[in-house]
Amino acid sequence: MYIWILTVMLSYGSIIEMRTLEHDTGVSTVKFQTESECQDYLYKNKVVIVKDLLHYFDNGALTGFDFMCESRWYD
Repeated sequence: MYIWILTVMLSYGSIIEMRTLEHDTGVSTVKFQTESECQDYLYKNKVVIVKDLLHYFDNGALTGFDFMCESRWYD
């Protein structure tokens, strides 16, 4: 079975720090069959996703963000 990993990378200029959030509270559980479906979901929901993440990670220095979809085989 394949699982999809949705990654949002928030950029803060020259700050080098890695923090993670396992589950985005602003987004419910979703299922995708293809990467295209995943990318389409990110495109349509990027504001909701980023807004929720900023609640946890915004220090006022956000300079940009990017989204990625990755599939992995899970036994």
